[in-house]
Amino acid sequence: MQTESHKNTFLDKLINNPVMRREFNTAARNNKVIFAAAFTALCLGLILFFLWPRSGIFSDANSNELFTIFLGTKLTFMILLTAGFTASAITSERERGTFVMLQTCLLGPGEILAGKLIGTLGISLVLFCVTIPITAICALSGGISLLTLSKALTVVALSTIVYGIFGLAVSSLCRRSYTALLGTYLGIVILAGATWLPSVLVRIPALHVFFLKLRALSPYEALFALQFAESYETGVIGASADNIFSFFIVSMIVMAVIFFAVFAKYIFAPPNLRRSATISTYVDTKTMVKRKLGWPFYLIDPLRRKKPIGRLRNPVFVAEIRSKIFGNPKFIIRALTICICVSIAMLVLIANQVGETDLDKIRAVAIIFQLGVVAALAPTVSSSSI
Repeated sequence: MQTESHKNTFLDKLINNPVMRREFNTAARNNKVIFAAAFTALCLGLILFFLWPRSGIFSDANSNELFTIFLGTKLTFMILLTAGFTASAITSERERGTFVMLQTCLLGPGEILAGKLIGTLGISLVLFCVTIPITAICALSGGISLLTLSKALTVVALSTIVYGIFGLAVSSLCRRSYTALLGTYLGIVILAGATWLPSVLVRIPALHVFFLKLRALSPYEALFALQFAESYETGVIGASADNIFSFFIVSMIVMAVIFFAVFAKYIFAPPNLRRSATISTYVDTKTMVKRKLGWPFYLIDPLRRKKPIGRLRNPVFVAEIRSKIFGNPKFIIRALTICICVSIAMLVLIANQVGETDLDKIRAVAIIFQLGVVAALAPTVSSSSI
């Protein structure tokens, strides 16, 4: 009786947790969240509608292809939406000035952690459960066993939870939502999309096993290995579809523990007030103008413009260009430098292995690299515009 009452008390505290209820209710009442959920379900339904054969007869190859496209799209939506939900969970509290109130309330640290974790991931899990019936329709096409369907849904669910906890960890480390969102998307691009690049670009036999383990960290790799086990084992030497799935499950659990530890450690950490390395004061206008209009600021800094905004130009557009895109020249220069350095490094690796690397893989690397840069930077630039 005492154990049962203890369980009831724990469940009551969890359900009545004010932090969890506020996070979940706020997200559930947000029109953007409702639109994102409806848009996701609509896109998944349209995929089935357009790819479903008019004759209603499926072959095994067509069934696997439809199931792979559908699950890949669902996984992408779940990862992107979960990152958007969780990346600003802590930084938004700091920006509104309500995080101190959260720290000094009567709730314990465990209740606050559980409330933030379950509240922010709750919407993503609800969306995952809502799309399960649409996913089950793919099984009606035949050629897909119940075990394969269960494993594929496990991959999507684990990816949603782990990358959601990753977003919370990044949010606890950052002070601004913009920085947290950028860091979360960059981390997801690396963990989910770039794990197969070393095995394609670097031909070192001693590191072959390590590269296979690295590829298994990606949920897309696990889905492909589940759906096309024979083709995967033939194309990737030394790989086993069952081992890929098992290693993916273990790696997701390990990453979830690490990300949650970071989230739990830094959520209550005091703010890190950074000081400038060199403190210089000046009062004359000449020095100020020289500093503001020095390289590279004179190229893009709006202070170099001596004339006001023209009558035929949109002032909102000019203000956005000045303040958002070109208002932070250091970020632009650093981002361009990183992209150029990564491109040169990939080019050097490919040039040293001419004749050994497949041309189709080289094209795929180039296209995915460009798409990854756009997918990581575009949401962060536009998300804070309003």
